[in-house]
Amino acid sequence: MKELIKRRPFISFVVLAISITAFLIFPIILNNRGFYPIELPNHWEALGAFGPFLAGIIVAYVIAGKKGVKRLFTGLTHWRVGWFWVLFTCLTPYLFFWAAAFQVQLTSGSLPEFSLISTSYLATTAGFIKLVFFGSIIQSLGEEPGWRGQYADGMLENYSAFKTAAVMGPLWILWHVPAFLTRPEFGLIQFAGISAGLFFASFWLTLIYVKTRSILMVFIWHALLNMTRFATQQISTSFFLAYATPVILGGIVIGVYFLIYKPTYKDKQLD
Repeated sequence: MKELIKRRPFISFVVLAISITAFLIFPIILNNRGFYPIELPNHWEALGAFGPFLAGIIVAYVIAGKKGVKRLFTGLTHWRVGWFWVLFTCLTPYLFFWAAAFQVQLTSGSLPEFSLISTSYLATTAGFIKLVFFGSIIQSLGEEPGWRGQYADGMLENYSAFKTAAVMGPLWILWHVPAFLTRPEFGLIQFAGISAGLFFASFWLTLIYVKTRSILMVFIWHALLNMTRFATQQISTSFFLAYATPVILGGIVIGVYFLIYKPTYKDKQLD
């Protein structure tokens, strides 16, 4: 097993991430699809988000020992990245929110009903905890040390930023399939829409990681993206669907930037 991981670290990471996640949330799939009733604590699904984190730790340890694992955790505390990238990381998800709001206004003639948030599930204590803690912090913490901290980090040592993001996008979508299966209400249209957003979000996250080499920054961006996107869902379906537009358009711009300017990965290693 160790030799296989050393020879094929990227494939090994993806297989481990998907397998761990699928194993953890398989009982939810059985329950929600009506195959077998299983009583589980609330938010059990959040554990599945740690498939990439655990896979990253395993692959990092096999390849580089304790030093490799330490690098993942060091990246989670690396915040000295420059004010531009701090602002870029923290503000762009909110720009997506408002860009989507103005898109709704252009198509419907009026802005979304923001007051609906106060009467939605999000306004309850349970809803707020689910959004901020489970849906944003836990979800992003479980994913980013693996996908960006381990997988992208290794890819960027040998491949361009464009190829790293373009290859990771479909694999990231594939990893989300078990989570999609826990939601019987999701059809092909929802799967296609969310998949498009995931693919282009991989370009945003690759850009942030290339420029900052900080797992903390991609974790923050991912968490804020989840929070703002979930907020649009509580207001209206049209607002939720419009949210994907700036993510996709921005991802295309970033992809063109990668192809033209070919940004290089920072050589400085984190201690």
